[in-house]
Amino acid sequence: MKITARQIDGFLRNPPAELRGVLFYGPDVGLVRERSQIFSALFVEDPKDPFRHVDLEGKDIVKDPARLADESAAIAFGGGRRVILLRDGKDDLAEAVGDHLESGLGDAMVITIAGDLAPRSALRRTFEGADFGAAVPCYADENESLSQLAISVLREAGLEIERDALSRLVFQLGVDRRVSRQEVTKLALFKGNGPGTITIADVDEVIGDAAAHSLDDIALATASGSLATLDTCLARSFREGNESIAVLRAVSRHFQKLHLAGGYRDHGMDETSAMKKLRPPVFFKRTSAFSRQMRQWRGARLERAMTIISDAERECKMTGAPTDEICSRALFQVARAAQR
Repeated sequence: MKITARQIDGFLRNPPAELRGVLFYGPDVGLVRERSQIFSALFVEDPKDPFRHVDLEGKDIVKDPARLADESAAIAFGGGRRVILLRDGKDDLAEAVGDHLESGLGDAMVITIAGDLAPRSALRRTFEGADFGAAVPCYADENESLSQLAISVLREAGLEIERDALSRLVFQLGVDRRVSRQEVTKLALFKGNGPGTITIADVDEVIGDAAAHSLDDIALATASGSLATLDTCLARSFREGNESIAVLRAVSRHFQKLHLAGGYRDHGMDETSAMKKLRPPVFFKRTSAFSRQMRQWRGARLERAMTIISDAERECKMTGAPTDEICSRALFQVARAAQR
């Protein structure tokens, strides 16, 4: 069973009773973890209960496939349905999990968590094609869902947030759901329990040094043609766990802002006013660099750069080639164009 993005919330609240296993996969490690924990709690309230919650590595089952059948058939001391969590799921786990989904031995719920899986992945196809299994994608938060997350966390603390401050906050947050929640919670603690309103100044004070700035650094280096800086920032970003698609989208957003600001300028605004009109406005420490880039990137040249970045994201999703290499190649191509 393939769960679409629109179906996920309903699925997590009320999954089909006949399910025997669920795969949570995607590049957003924090979101994979969060959704798997929400789903597990439907069956076992305490994940530390040794009688009802079993935590295994996928490789443990690959080495000993019979162990999954044994764990599935086991009866919990004191009763209740058991949960078997399989971490680091890979394609070599597909056969063992597929046997469990088909056999119906025992009533244990097998929850498998994995990283990003291509559509051709054997593990992903096993869950998507099973009558008693489901595959739940967990992709990096888009702006809308990040906004909803931020508003929800702040509202719980009795706080509101200004529109521009929300835009700034969403732009600053990274691609990991867990980290994003922690950053918003930190902002709420800084402001104190409500009533109160979060401003741009609050966001810049608290989130100013968040990991998401590494993506902003990549975007600036790309548009400026700073090859050495781009190389350093890319390496750091990949070490931090940022996915290639998230990097490309951050750079794409930067060029979209250059395009929009350039449009304001071409309609009679000065550069400073054009930058202030953007939402969120350009961070004050980066206005000089952004102003230079507005003069560098115009017309067909700007459109070509945006096409290169867009094509790279499509290639990352569809070809199965190493995504970090695709991302790096595209950004260096744009950066070299900036030098010219």
